[in-house]
Amino acid sequence: MALYINGKEIQSADLFGRSLVAPTVAAGIACPAGADAAWALSSAFATVCDSAVITSAFRVVGLTVEAVTTSGVYEVVIYEGNEVGSTESGRTRTYLSTVAGAISGNIIPVETIQLAAGKAIRAKVACSSTGGAVTLSAICRVI
Repeated sequence: MALYINGKEIQSADLFGRSLVAPTVAAGIACPAGADAAWALSSAFATVCDSAVITSAFRVVGLTVEAVTTSGVYEVVIYEGNEVGSTESGRTRTYLSTVAGAISGNIIPVETIQLAAGKAIRAKVACSSTGGAVTLSAICRVI
């Protein structure tokens, strides 16, 4: 019998799967937004997790914000694969502030499609303020 929450079937891995963070035992990855204008996606990908690090199928279920340079609304786009031919697999948006302590432990929920073992996690960021950047890590659920 399947379990449904708000009309969505919940897989057993969603409830009981092993979770991990990427990068692990290291600082998060700095992801600058587009430098020329507000709401411009960064031109380059930021590699959050190299390929072959996660050896099982997985989904990104959240992003941990470690630092932010400018207060504003941030949109983070998650991609899978190499820079050439990367495929968008999820997107989320939230307001982040530079006020002291405002980002401590801030976790942004995001839900990506299932990613194959050995896929890199890459990100691009846009911000409502010009020149914003966010340092983040990904929370993944092994399937």
